[in-house]
Amino acid sequence: MASTIGIGKSLLERLKNSRENDDWVDRFVYWVSPCVIIPLAVIIGAKQYVGKPIQCWAPNEFKSQWMRYAEGYCFVEISANGNFFYGHHLIVIRFLEE
Repeated sequence: MASTIGIGKSLLERLKNSRENDDWVDRFVYWVSPCVIIPLAVIIGAKQYVGKPIQCWAPNEFKSQWMRYAEGYCFVEISANGNFFYGHHLIVIRFLEE
C-alpha cells in the first residue's frame, strides 16, 4: 500500500511540473480532456450493463421470455454487424406456434 502511495505521489509531482513549451491553455486541456472523456466513456459503456442496452419492437403475441430473446438477438445482431442506425433496416423475428 505504501509503495502505491509513493508511486501516486511521484506521478502527481511529474504531472505538476510543466514543460517549458506549455502555456496555461495546454495545461488546462491536458487536465480537462481526461476529466471529460473518461466519465462520458463510463456512462456510455455502462448502458450495456445497466438497464436495457436496446429496445426492440416485437409482436404483442410475444411473452416476456420471447421479448428478452428478441432484445438479446437485436443487440447481438447490431453489435456484430456494426449497423447502429436502423432507419431503413428491419430485423424480423417470426413467432412460431407449437
